[in-house]
Order: sequence, then C-alpha cells, then structure tokens
Amino acid sequence: MHVDKMSLCFIIVVFFTIEFAVNSVEVFSQLYVSGESSVISVEINTTCTVTYVVDGDTLDCDGVRIRLADINAPELDQSGGVEAKNALRDLVLNKKIFLDIDDVEPRDKYGRVVAVVYVRFNETHLLNVNKWLVDSGYAEIWDFPNETNPYDWKLYEYYPVELEEEHASTSNSVESLLKLLGFILKWSLPVILVALVMASILVLMWRGEF
Repeated sequence: MHVDKMSLCFIIVVFFTIEFAVNSVEVFSQLYVSGESSVISVEINTTCTVTYVVDGDTLDCDGVRIRLADINAPELDQSGGVEAKNALRDLVLNKKIFLDIDDVEPRDKYGRVVAVVYVRFNETHLLNVNKWLVDSGYAEIWDFPNETNPYDWKLYEYYPVELEEEHASTSNSVESLLKLLGFILKWSLPVILVALVMASILVLMWRGEF
C-alpha cells in the first residue's frame, strides 16, 4: 500500500499528539478525586509545631513567632481578646501547622513571620486558621498590601496527607529541583519527539530523499 509523504507526516503528528494528550490526562486526573474538583491551590512553604499562643492572631512555632496574615484579633486587655486567644490555642496548640509565608512581606516591623496558617482538618483537607478565626467572630480582616487576599480565602484547602508525606521526603532543595526537572522532561518529551521527527522529515523531503 502506497502512503504519500503528507499522509505519513499527518499520521506521525496524530500519533504523538494522542500520546501527549493521554499523558496529560493522567497527570491532571491525579488532581481530581471522586468527581470533585480537588485542585491543589494552597502554597505551603514549611511546617512546624505550635508551642505557645500569644494572643488571637500571634503564636510561637518551633521557636519562631508567627503573625497570622491579614487578620486582627482584639488585644488581651480588650473585649473578646482572651476568648480569641483561647479559641486559637484550642485549635492549634501542640499541633503541626502549615505555613503559607507572605512572599511580599515575609516579616512585619516587629520581626514576626507573616503567614496564612493551616492545620490538618482531615486526611484530604487543611483548615485555614486565619479564615476560621474571622468566620467564628474572633478576629476581623485587615487587608494589608501583601501577597494574600483574605477575601479569596477558602475555609478548607485540598492538601492530602500523601502530598504532605511526599513534600517531607523531598525537602532537600537539590532533590526538589531534580524532581522538577524530571517531571518537565517526562511530560515534554512527546512534544520534543514530534519536533525532531517533523524536522527530520522536512529535511529529507527538501533533499528529495523521502
């Protein structure tokens, strides 16, 4: 059976395009669970264990003082201040928390780390502590000019335990970089192959050897 040059080129392009599409579907399918949208949108920079709660919007975590971003709770000598501190203490004391540290203003003028704080809610989701304090009436939003927008916060963020364990095992920056490069190479390889094959075919056609 004779196959002309253009038809052969078309078949090759279709083959690699389908392969790339299948690989992409496999990747994105990992971000969805049981038909529900489970895209990981939270950025976790580090984790630590809460050792002390200062007040309703400040805590100590492994020796580092953390200021919860974009919220403000009453001072301890103000109405509701003690209640806010107790609520935060009951929620996070002696627990591991997850920090999304502000990229624009990582520390405030007092040297405290500014972050959105999360605590494990269940095996698949984290609870946004900042938003929980606001929604529960213990704090109010103070929208500073920084990375986060408190009006876009969700109370629960998809962040499965498996991902947490994976991040813990690849905390080394060199290992993380190698993993990222490997991921890019793996999923871009079909596109690279298509480009190489098409370039080779065009060269052969131009020379009249194909």
